[in-house]
Amino acid sequence: MKKAVIFDLGKVFVDFDVGLACKNIGAVLNESESDVFRFLFQNGLEDRFERGEISTDEFYQEFLKRFKNPFLRSDLERACADIFTVKQDSVDFLWRLKQKFSGNIILLSNTNAIHWEFIKQKWSFVGWFNERVLSFEEGVMKPNPKIYHKAIQLAGCRPEECFFTDDLQANVEGAVKCGIHSEVFISANQIEPIICKLI
Repeated sequence: MKKAVIFDLGKVFVDFDVGLACKNIGAVLNESESDVFRFLFQNGLEDRFERGEISTDEFYQEFLKRFKNPFLRSDLERACADIFTVKQDSVDFLWRLKQKFSGNIILLSNTNAIHWEFIKQKWSFVGWFNERVLSFEEGVMKPNPKIYHKAIQLAGCRPEECFFTDDLQANVEGAVKCGIHSEVFISANQIEPIICKLI
Protein backbone atom coordinates (compact mmCIF):
# COMPACT_ATOMS: atom_id res chain seq x y z
CA MET A 1 0.00 0.00 0.00
CA LYS A 2 1.33 3.40 -0.98
CA LYS A 3 1.15 6.27 1.49
CA ALA A 4 1.88 9.05 -1.00
CA VAL A 5 1.17 9.72 -4.67
CA ILE A 6 3.42 12.27 -6.36
CA PHE A 7 2.45 13.91 -9.64
CA ASP A 8 4.22 16.01 -12.22
CA LEU A 9 2.25 19.05 -13.46
CA GLY A 10 3.09 19.83 -17.10
CA LYS A 11 1.70 17.36 -19.64
CA VAL A 12 -0.05 15.60 -16.74
CA PHE A 13 -2.60 18.18 -15.57
CA VAL A 14 -1.90 20.98 -18.04
CA ASP A 15 -0.66 20.93 -21.61
CA PHE A 16 1.65 23.70 -22.79
CA ASP A 17 3.16 24.94 -26.03
CA VAL A 18 6.74 26.27 -25.93
CA GLY A 19 6.44 27.41 -29.54
CA LEU A 20 3.43 29.53 -28.62
CA ALA A 21 5.38 31.12 -25.77
CA CYS A 22 8.17 32.10 -28.15
CA LYS A 23 5.62 33.42 -30.65
CA ASN A 24 3.83 35.44 -27.96
CA ILE A 25 7.08 36.89 -26.62
CA GLY A 26 8.27 37.66 -30.13
CA ALA A 27 5.09 39.66 -30.74
CA VAL A 28 5.72 41.70 -27.58
CA LEU A 29 9.36 42.33 -28.52
CA ASN A 30 8.83 42.70 -32.26
CA GLU A 31 11.37 39.91 -32.72
CA SER A 32 11.24 36.54 -34.46
CA GLU A 33 10.04 33.40 -32.71
CA SER A 34 13.35 31.70 -33.51
CA ASP A 35 15.40 34.50 -31.91
CA VAL A 36 13.32 34.28 -28.76
CA PHE A 37 13.70 30.49 -28.66
CA ARG A 38 17.48 30.72 -28.95
CA PHE A 39 17.65 33.37 -26.23
CA LEU A 40 15.48 31.38 -23.83
CA PHE A 41 16.84 27.90 -24.33
CA GLN A 42 20.29 27.93 -25.91
CA ASN A 43 21.93 30.04 -23.21
CA GLY A 44 20.17 28.35 -20.29
CA LEU A 45 18.01 31.30 -19.30
CA GLU A 46 14.84 29.23 -18.93
CA ASP A 47 16.61 26.62 -16.79
CA ARG A 48 18.07 29.33 -14.54
CA PHE A 49 14.59 30.75 -14.10
CA GLU A 50 13.09 27.32 -13.34
CA ARG A 51 15.81 26.66 -10.77
CA GLY A 52 15.03 29.98 -9.10
CA GLU A 53 18.53 31.30 -9.73
CA ILE A 54 16.99 34.52 -11.03
CA SER A 55 13.82 36.30 -9.96
CA THR A 56 10.97 37.30 -12.25
CA ASP A 57 12.31 40.86 -12.33
CA GLU A 58 15.81 39.62 -13.22
CA PHE A 59 14.27 37.46 -15.95
CA TYR A 60 12.56 40.59 -17.33
CA GLN A 61 15.82 42.58 -17.11
CA GLU A 62 17.61 39.91 -19.17
CA PHE A 63 15.13 40.50 -21.98
CA LEU A 64 15.49 44.27 -21.72
CA LYS A 65 19.28 44.01 -22.01
CA ARG A 66 19.18 41.65 -24.96
CA PHE A 67 16.39 43.07 -27.10
CA LYS A 68 16.46 46.80 -26.14
CA ASN A 69 12.89 47.44 -27.31
CA PRO A 70 10.82 49.02 -24.50
CA PHE A 71 8.05 46.78 -23.21
CA LEU A 72 6.21 46.16 -19.95
CA ARG A 73 7.08 43.36 -17.56
CA SER A 74 3.36 42.51 -17.36
CA ASP A 75 3.27 42.02 -21.15
CA LEU A 76 6.24 39.65 -20.97
CA GLU A 77 4.65 37.68 -18.14
CA ARG A 78 1.38 37.34 -20.04
CA ALA A 79 3.20 36.22 -23.18
CA CYS A 80 5.17 33.60 -21.23
CA ALA A 81 2.21 32.25 -19.30
CA ASP A 82 -0.72 32.19 -21.69
CA ILE A 83 0.33 28.86 -23.19
CA PHE A 84 -1.52 26.35 -21.00
CA THR A 85 -4.67 24.28 -21.43
CA VAL A 86 -6.09 22.07 -18.72
CA LYS A 87 -6.25 18.28 -19.12
CA GLN A 88 -9.72 17.81 -17.69
CA ASP A 89 -9.58 14.00 -17.62
CA SER A 90 -6.53 14.20 -15.35
CA VAL A 91 -8.17 16.79 -13.11
CA ASP A 92 -11.26 14.59 -12.84
CA PHE A 93 -9.08 11.64 -11.81
CA LEU A 94 -7.29 13.78 -9.22
CA TRP A 95 -10.66 14.65 -7.70
CA ARG A 96 -11.66 10.99 -7.52
CA LEU A 97 -8.32 10.11 -5.96
CA LYS A 98 -8.69 12.90 -3.41
CA GLN A 99 -12.02 11.45 -2.28
CA LYS A 100 -10.78 7.93 -1.55
CA PHE A 101 -7.06 8.19 -0.74
CA SER A 102 -6.12 9.05 2.84
CA GLY A 103 -2.41 9.52 2.13
CA ASN A 104 -0.53 12.54 0.84
CA ILE A 105 -0.99 13.75 -2.74
CA ILE A 106 2.02 15.81 -3.75
CA LEU A 107 2.82 18.01 -6.72
CA LEU A 108 6.43 17.83 -7.99
CA SER A 109 7.10 20.17 -10.89
CA ASN A 110 9.90 21.81 -12.84
CA THR A 111 8.36 25.24 -13.26
CA ASN A 112 9.02 28.95 -12.84
CA ALA A 113 7.37 31.72 -10.88
CA ILE A 114 5.47 33.17 -13.85
CA HIS A 115 3.98 29.84 -14.90
CA TRP A 116 3.11 28.84 -11.34
CA GLU A 117 1.30 32.10 -10.60
CA PHE A 118 -0.68 31.83 -13.83
CA ILE A 119 -1.73 28.22 -13.23
CA LYS A 120 -2.49 28.80 -9.55
CA GLN A 121 -4.77 31.73 -10.33
CA LYS A 122 -6.53 30.05 -13.26
CA TRP A 123 -7.23 26.54 -11.94
CA SER A 124 -8.36 25.61 -8.45
CA PHE A 125 -7.21 21.99 -8.68
CA VAL A 126 -3.68 22.99 -7.63
CA GLY A 127 -5.14 23.56 -4.16
CA TRP A 128 -6.12 19.91 -3.90
CA PHE A 129 -2.54 18.77 -3.33
CA ASN A 130 -1.42 18.25 0.26
CA GLU A 131 2.09 19.46 -0.53
CA ARG A 132 3.99 20.98 -3.44
CA VAL A 133 7.62 20.81 -4.50
CA LEU A 134 8.45 23.39 -7.18
CA SER A 135 11.85 23.67 -8.80
CA PHE A 136 12.07 27.46 -8.64
CA GLU A 137 11.37 27.35 -4.89
CA GLU A 138 13.78 24.47 -4.22
CA GLY A 139 16.68 25.67 -6.39
CA VAL A 140 16.94 22.33 -8.17
CA MET A 141 15.16 20.53 -11.01
CA LYS A 142 14.18 16.96 -11.80
CA PRO A 143 15.93 14.59 -12.27
CA ASN A 144 18.31 15.85 -9.56
CA PRO A 145 17.89 13.52 -6.54
CA LYS A 146 17.56 16.46 -4.14
CA ILE A 147 14.12 17.39 -5.42
CA TYR A 148 12.80 13.83 -5.02
CA HIS A 149 14.19 13.66 -1.50
CA LYS A 150 12.26 16.83 -0.66
CA ALA A 151 9.06 15.21 -1.93
CA ILE A 152 9.79 12.07 0.13
CA GLN A 153 10.38 14.22 3.20
CA LEU A 154 7.03 15.96 2.74
CA ALA A 155 5.33 12.62 2.12
CA GLY A 156 6.41 11.53 5.59
CA CYS A 157 7.07 7.95 4.59
CA ARG A 158 9.72 5.72 3.04
CA PRO A 159 10.59 6.10 -0.67
CA GLU A 160 9.15 2.69 -1.50
CA GLU A 161 5.83 3.80 0.02
CA CYS A 162 5.56 6.56 -2.60
CA PHE A 163 4.36 6.42 -6.19
CA PHE A 164 5.46 8.99 -8.79
CA THR A 165 4.37 9.70 -12.34
CA ASP A 166 5.81 12.10 -14.93
CA ASP A 167 5.53 12.37 -18.70
CA LEU A 168 9.32 12.33 -19.15
CA GLN A 169 11.23 9.07 -18.94
CA ALA A 170 14.34 10.77 -17.52
CA ASN A 171 12.35 12.16 -14.59
CA VAL A 172 10.78 8.77 -13.91
CA GLU A 173 14.22 7.16 -13.94
CA GLY A 174 15.46 9.82 -11.51
CA ALA A 175 12.68 8.92 -9.08
CA VAL A 176 13.36 5.19 -9.43
CA LYS A 177 17.01 5.80 -8.49
CA CYS A 178 15.72 7.37 -5.27
CA GLY A 179 13.71 4.25 -4.47
CA ILE A 180 10.30 5.55 -5.58
CA HIS A 181 7.93 3.27 -7.50
CA SER A 182 7.40 5.26 -10.71
CA GLU A 183 5.67 5.05 -14.07
CA VAL A 184 5.68 7.24 -17.18
CA PHE A 185 2.46 9.20 -17.53
CA ILE A 186 0.73 8.70 -20.87
CA SER A 187 -2.87 9.52 -20.01
CA ALA A 188 -5.27 9.63 -17.08
CA ASN A 189 -6.92 6.45 -18.37
CA GLN A 190 -3.56 4.68 -18.35
CA ILE A 191 -2.33 5.86 -14.94
CA GLU A 192 -5.57 5.65 -12.93
CA PRO A 193 -5.79 1.83 -12.73
CA ILE A 194 -2.09 1.61 -11.89
CA ILE A 195 -2.47 3.99 -8.96
CA CYS A 196 -5.75 2.51 -7.79
CA LYS A 197 -4.13 -0.93 -7.45
CA LEU A 198 -1.42 0.54 -5.22
CA ILE A 199 -3.39 2.60 -2.72
